[in-house]
Amino acid sequence: MIGMMRRMAVGVLLIASVPAAFAGYSYRFTTTTKSAMGEQVMSGRAEVDGPRMRIDFTKGDGLVFSDGSWLVSADSGRTLTLVDPSAHSYSSLQLGELLRTAGSALKALGGAGMTVSAPTMVTKEGGDGGRIAGFPTRRRTVHSGLDWTMKLMGEKVTTHVDIVSESWTTTALPAELTTFIQMPGFETGIESVDRVLRLQSGSGFPLRQVTTTTTTTGKRRTVTTSETNIAEIVKTDLPASLFTVPAGYKRKE
Repeated sequence: MIGMMRRMAVGVLLIASVPAAFAGYSYRFTTTTKSAMGEQVMSGRAEVDGPRMRIDFTKGDGLVFSDGSWLVSADSGRTLTLVDPSAHSYSSLQLGELLRTAGSALKALGGAGMTVSAPTMVTKEGGDGGRIAGFPTRRRTVHSGLDWTMKLMGEKVTTHVDIVSESWTTTALPAELTTFIQMPGFETGIESVDRVLRLQSGSGFPLRQVTTTTTTTGKRRTVTTSETNIAEIVKTDLPASLFTVPAGYKRKE
C-alpha cells in the first residue's frame, strides 16, 4: 500500500524556501525502482535557484511525467507547472491538492473502520559514508514498521508495513536542494503514517538513498526497493528564462 501511495504522489515536489544569496545548482538524478511489476528507471536533471526550480525528465515515470517533459516552479514547489514540449502545452499542479488526493484515497479505501497502529522506529547512525559525487557523506539507516487494519467485505484485514531506508547525506550542500526524488514528498493525512515518512531521510542533502518497503497481508508478501543516486553537481548561474514556460505554449485543462 505504501508503494502504491508513493507512485500516486510521484509528481509531488517539496523544495523549501532558500535564502536570497543562495547560488544556483544543477545536478543529475537516477531513481531505480524494483518490484513484482518489474524494474522502472526515472532520470533527469534538477536545477534550483532560490525559490525557483526546474526538473527535466530524460526518462519519466510513465504515470505523470513523460520522457522529455519538464516541471517548473517559482515558489519553492508549492505551485507546479508541467510542460510537455512535444505538444507545446503545459498544465498546472497544486501541491496541496495532490496531497489531499493521496490522503483521501487511502482513507476511502479503509473507510471508517480503518485503524493504524503506532509506528515503531529504530535509527542507526552508520558513521562515515565515504565520498559521493565528490562530497563527504554520513550514512544513516532508519527501520520503521506499522500495522493498519481495514474492513473489507465485512472482514478485518491487517497489513504489516516494514520500511528500511538507508541514506548517504552531506552537509556540504544546502538541504534546500532536496526534491521529491530523494524524499517521500507526500502525506496520507494519517498522522502516525506521515510521521514515519517525514523521518525517513533525516537531515542534510541525500546523495544516495535506498528504501525497501515490505508489505505483508496474511501469506501475501510484496517487496519494493527504490534507489536514488545524485551526480554531476554543479554550482552555476541559471538564467531566468529557464524557469518560464516558452511563449506560444497552450494551457491544457
